[in-house]
Amino acid sequence: HVCHRFLLQSLEDLDHSLRKLNSRLFVIRGQPADALPKLFKEWGTTNLTFEEDPEPFGRVRDKNIMSMCGAMSISVISHVSHTLYELERWVHCSTGDILPR
Repeated sequence: HVCHRFLLQSLEDLDHSLRKLNSRLFVIRGQPADALPKLFKEWGTTNLTFEEDPEPFGRVRDKNIMSMCGAMSISVISHVSHTLYELERWVHCSTGDILPR
């Protein structure tokens, strides 16, 4: 399928570019709760950065991954990027129609 091939070629190109910067792109298949602990041990992972998912399923998954990382002494940094603001913070901080700064 053309779209599938385009996606794979794009990921291969990204990995090639990252290798020039002494880094890599790894695409992992499987459930995060199953795949990540094995890879973290194999790679000696000490830090994890990921994009927060605001959807209910993603929030539960992210919370579980953060707990797992805590148990493995892995530092975690997550970033909001699906929306301009962290949704909970916006709801908590906003009054009326004024957006938080």
